[in-house]
Amino acid sequence: ELCDHATLKQLFHNFIIAQSEAAAQECPQNARWIGWQMRYIKPKPTYREWLINLLRLVTPRDDLNPTGLEIINDIYYQGSVKSCTRSVSGEDSRRSHVQGFDQEMLKGNEWVAFFHNIENRTDLMKMAVNFFKSEDGKK
Repeated sequence: ELCDHATLKQLFHNFIIAQSEAAAQECPQNARWIGWQMRYIKPKPTYREWLINLLRLVTPRDDLNPTGLEIINDIYYQGSVKSCTRSVSGEDSRRSHVQGFDQEMLKGNEWVAFFHNIENRTDLMKMAVNFFKSEDGKK
């Protein structure tokens, strides 16, 4: 029986979790935390509000004694399978310019499409790093 790509990806995801001892019902103590899939974090009116919310969502509780927090941004290098797939399907073309913390954010499908362009994601990560080093980001 043939499955679409999303179904195969979900089946593989479920298989890995079922076979892994890394999945836990309780939050781990003294662990390194990883934030990923930022596009699924609902947009806020401005990037500043979104970045504050991002930190709130990915920061583990103090009682878990986290050893670190990493936020991952996928990069598809030119010539990679994912890069080729995106360019063939035309998902790679939308360029938006992230210019400041108080800039109005894209919404809905525009927000999801924003992540299909590597330059957009790179700009967002640069902004995030600058925000995390700012006074607002250190609060």
